[in-house]
Amino acid sequence: MIIKKEFEFHMTHRLSGYEGNCHNLHGHSYRLIVGVVETKLDRLGMALDFKDLKVLVNHHILNKVDHSTWLKDDLENSILIKVLKSMKMKLIITNYNPTAENMILDFWEILSKAGIPLYTLILYETNTSSVTINKSDYERLRGNKNESE
Repeated sequence: MIIKKEFEFHMTHRLSGYEGNCHNLHGHSYRLIVGVVETKLDRLGMALDFKDLKVLVNHHILNKVDHSTWLKDDLENSILIKVLKSMKMKLIITNYNPTAENMILDFWEILSKAGIPLYTLILYETNTSSVTINKSDYERLRGNKNESE
């Protein structure tokens, strides 16, 4: 049985080295759909309490990314990062571009380590653009996620 719960968060990012509009600092209203695999029902007939999943995803993902700015730690962003830090802005700094593809790999790793039995994650960057990942995708891609950087 696959249990799914949808979450929304808002975040700013920019893509270093990108030739196009995403080179500029901009934001999205993201939707994250978390699919969990469960094989048994509890005494109440539930495979998973949606409230419990909400608490875990909020704690491990949304509290960190919602209303944040996610940037690659590189020379191109160095002044922007310094200014945003001085303003005590909520920042996520990584060694890769914050594309939906890289973000979903991070989310899979974080939620898996939290003990959530993931089946799939879907991340919508816009209403019409999304990335979907499952366990085999994660295992195949996790070692290669930064090779293009």
